[in-house]
Amino acid sequence: MAGSLVDAIDCAWPLAGRRLLPLETAVALKPWFDRDTLQEGLALLIHGAVGRFVLYRSGVGAVFNDSAAAFLLMPPSDALTQGFVCRDGSCTLCRGNRPAGRRCRHQAAVALLNLRATGDSGLVPGWRFLKSNPWGAITKYLQQEAEVGPISFQARKTGAAWRLEGCKENGFSLAASLSPHLAQQLHCFHGSAIRWHGSMPEEDEFGPPARVVLDQIVLLTATDTEKRLNAAGSRSMGQQREDSIQTTLVRLLALSLPVSRLRIQRGSDGCRRCSLFPDPAQSTDHGPAGRT
Repeated sequence: MAGSLVDAIDCAWPLAGRRLLPLETAVALKPWFDRDTLQEGLALLIHGAVGRFVLYRSGVGAVFNDSAAAFLLMPPSDALTQGFVCRDGSCTLCRGNRPAGRRCRHQAAVALLNLRATGDSGLVPGWRFLKSNPWGAITKYLQQEAEVGPISFQARKTGAAWRLEGCKENGFSLAASLSPHLAQQLHCFHGSAIRWHGSMPEEDEFGPPARVVLDQIVLLTATDTEKRLNAAGSRSMGQQREDSIQTTLVRLLALSLPVSRLRIQRGSDGCRRCSLFPDPAQSTDHGPAGRT
């Protein structure tokens, strides 16, 4: 998986470096996938088949290099010991080629990629992982900053990485260094809202189907009130927060960097600063480093 998008977002991923599916992972997804299908999905991830990754509310999707675009919803469920359920979803390539009620290897890969490891809750979907650590508080803070005044974003390439900067007139600023894979992710969904200096990540074959997958997930996760707003050409505040640059950015950093490297400190001026401390045990090209 070296050099792949999966490699770039494998922080706290329980399957990083695995070739065979662990028993606990098979058990966590047993109600919806058989072990053979899960192993086939893991093989897709191992061989770097994911070209684009979509995460929105309880929905997760991916576009693969065999032209498949698949997604699932993994919302919470109090009725199951897993704490979540896999439902809805589809695959553009395998649709009609599987028995009724059976999900394919692409959906299995999506579900596996969405599972994250936490210290006390075992394997959880990405949305719960993001809420269970400081990244959730950082997301909320940046969303609130954007609501009281727009954040202007610009990006420039520095060597092999991309440096993203955001600022406001009140002195607020943030900066993050993104690997090429993560810059491509951000460009896919928010390219027009960022001022790109010099070159910019090129649009590829994964972009259009990834945006279609996102639209499908947005529709399926919308409340009744949001559906009425959407039909009238508007979006709820919750949808705007979820689909914002700052939310996407924090998501990418949270999935790419260990929480152990995160530090929130108060400076001499009274302002809080979020920093990511370097981890000498990690390869420098494993993922992005950033600070806000």
